[in-house]
Amino acid sequence: MSRVAIFTDSASDLDPAQAAAEGIGVVPLLVTFGSETYKSGVDLSTEEFWKRMVAPDAPFPKTAAASPGDFKEAFEAAFAATSRLSLAETKELAAQAASTRV
Repeated sequence: MSRVAIFTDSASDLDPAQAAAEGIGVVPLLVTFGSETYKSGVDLSTEEFWKRMVAPDAPFPKTAAASPGDFKEAFEAAFAATSRLSLAETKELAAQAASTRV
């Protein structure tokens, strides 16, 4: 029987503790507020994100897909797995799907 490693990106809003408990790797998206860029779920929690969203005069955030290198690093960390499954938005909705094809 093969071992399968499961990955998603932080757009899933999967709780980090729950993901870790289930053995699911979460690759962070980039979130930019004005001139400040964060890795979602790493440098910026969901709670912090919403605090910034509702702050007076807060800039509207922009998001960017994780790079193929970020996914490659995550996949390589799961070296014991013989298969890797990545769950991301469809290619019509995000560049993220293309980044998972490393």
